[in-house]
Amino acid sequence: MKIGTTSDFAAKTFGDLAAPSIIKKAGFDSVDFSMFIYPQKGEPYTLSDADFDDYFSKVAAEYKKNSLQIGQTHAPFSTYTGEAEYDEWLIEILKKSIKATAILGSKYIVVHPAMPRERKYNAFIDETRTLNLERYKRLIPELEKYDVYCAIENMFSWDSRIRKICPTTCTTAEEMADYIDTLNKISPHFAACLDVGHANLIHYEGFENVNPAHMVRVLGDRLKIMHMHDNDGRSDLHTCPGICSIDYKPFIEALKEIGYNGVISLEADCFPYAFGESLAQESLALMCSQTRRIFG
Repeated sequence: MKIGTTSDFAAKTFGDLAAPSIIKKAGFDSVDFSMFIYPQKGEPYTLSDADFDDYFSKVAAEYKKNSLQIGQTHAPFSTYTGEAEYDEWLIEILKKSIKATAILGSKYIVVHPAMPRERKYNAFIDETRTLNLERYKRLIPELEKYDVYCAIENMFSWDSRIRKICPTTCTTAEEMADYIDTLNKISPHFAACLDVGHANLIHYEGFENVNPAHMVRVLGDRLKIMHMHDNDGRSDLHTCPGICSIDYKPFIEALKEIGYNGVISLEADCFPYAFGESLAQESLALMCSQTRRIFG
């Protein structure tokens, strides 16, 4: 089974063109290319079409040179703010991200669903569903043009009243499956990305099925990619698997039951950031070896 990681830490620390060799030396087989780092400085989304294509072609060449598969990409987020003009700009950014995914040679792009402020617990479900289906449908021409699959991720929100993480859009696998199945009736270019860490953060009556193993079984063959990381069940720590509270045995059993053959892709960015540039290689290598140990 292939083990992957995000490019986020290595790219921000050493640059997109140097990151592949760092990630490869750490022992990884695959990469989740983090495109969400770019809007902070505007590029490459402000580049001309030709320069945009050239930029991602150069990045793709470096990953190929290092024999690293780009198993998935992660689109910029947030994908929705409620501000009409800005949200239109975000749709265009998502379309460009789909094109970049194709240039990088990947088939999957993670696009977070919209999470309006009102969408907490069981509130605003139907309105949010309508909003999300409309926005995802607008990506279909690009998905079909570039033969890329949009992976919908399970999410969480924040209840400021009790100061705790709480359910929101697609917190449950059942809601994810509904979105995916509805969209695939229009165009079969939608899939699931299970964020294992997010699935460990919800502990409320009525949401007992929000756990990694149950979600794997519900998603079944919709599940094509994942974000693997650990936490304490209270905070979204994005740390190395196996050092906090997640019990991986039921999760691994569920993956075997559905015949999952995708990449075990880490989104444990906070772990290498804690050690910094001087221990970059060592912290990435530890994450990789720890994940191989867990998955046998």
